[in-house]
Amino acid sequence: MQRLNTHLFPALLVLKEHKACVVVGYDSKKAEATVIFPEHPDARVEIPLNTLRQLYTGRVLYLQQRFKFDSRVPEVGKVKSRHWFWGVLRENFALYRDVMLTAFFLSLFALAMPLFVRNVYDRV
Repeated sequence: MQRLNTHLFPALLVLKEHKACVVVGYDSKKAEATVIFPEHPDARVEIPLNTLRQLYTGRVLYLQQRFKFDSRVPEVGKVKSRHWFWGVLRENFALYRDVMLTAFFLSLFALAMPLFVRNVYDRV
């Protein structure tokens, strides 16, 4: 049991009498292991390490969950060959258009204010 690599948990332990359990983790301070039995797949059970050692046959399989892709995967998988600059610009044209219009009007207001103030001062 000490040779089990805790970084690779969960691990499937083959037990005596053709039984098995999945070890999710264990606490050496409490001398207990957290296991899941196939008879009760939704329940995690804490059992003493000594009991588990007596049932353990020495065979272990390390398990790994399959990665579950979300809905964005088809977009990532279908990479289009495009120019590094123009392709991105074309893809986000609406965003760049809005930013350019905003920058234009801000610059226009920044120039119009001093001209208006100067015109008022000249009349006074």
